[in-house]
Amino acid sequence: MSTVRKILSNNLSDLMHESPTYKSAPSLQAATAKCGVKVGRSTIDRALKGTTTINLDYIESIAKVFRLEPWQMIHPTRGGKDDAPDAHVLPLIPAWPFAISPHRLAVLDHGDLNYVNGVMEALVNARVRDKEKRNRKKVA
Repeated sequence: MSTVRKILSNNLSDLMHESPTYKSAPSLQAATAKCGVKVGRSTIDRALKGTTTINLDYIESIAKVFRLEPWQMIHPTRGGKDDAPDAHVLPLIPAWPFAISPHRLAVLDHGDLNYVNGVMEALVNARVRDKEKRNRKKVA
């Protein structure tokens, strides 16, 4: 069993054991369906055994049920805020609002990402200030 599968297996087992609501594969299956991506009982059982790879969408759906981020499902301690990925690593954003793909940005080095972030921040701040000025004029 790979290290990542073992970590996922242990975390999932612990979460289900700790949960008063999602102690069984059928109850977890029903909950994941409500999160948008239904994870079947057999997939949950295989993830618990660590016998197969699991689709990232399934990991995300299971994480939502337990109110975790997907990365926490494969972190040895399920991580806390201090263990979150570095700030220069783009987070998973449900509805990415930009035309450029986050995957394209992920290939940039740290310095380039800081530059792009600075440019975007300056542009957004300028737009927000303009909008606030227009709103104040409307009120006055």
